[in-house]
Amino acid sequence: QTVRVRTTTLDDHWEKAAVPGERVVLVKIDIEGAADSVLPHCQKVICAQRPFFLIESHSLNEDAAIGAMMQTFGYCGYRTTNNRWVARLDRVHPDPDGIWGTLLLIPKEHEMAARAVLGR
Repeated sequence: QTVRVRTTTLDDHWEKAAVPGERVVLVKIDIEGAADSVLPHCQKVICAQRPFFLIESHSLNEDAAIGAMMQTFGYCGYRTTNNRWVARLDRVHPDPDGIWGTLLLIPKEHEMAARAVLGR
């Protein structure tokens, strides 16, 4: 049986359904290996709202797309999988300092406060 569902992008949803004065604070992405397809379609939200992201990466393509997004838009990352800061945005799994696992992406302007809470 085929079930059809309507889909939209985060940018389109935000533009159409945004309530003036409300902020997008956190975006959760866990779509089993397809984050690399989603991230290009949330750039307007990233630029306008600077949300935190909680994102699970399941593939090397996702790892690379997440790292590229972080570099392009000025994010740092904390890996909740092993409670370590991501040191290399240009590296992917299995590099212990690279992008992989479950990540909290933090806008650089909030990095110092996040490090104070999460540890250096």
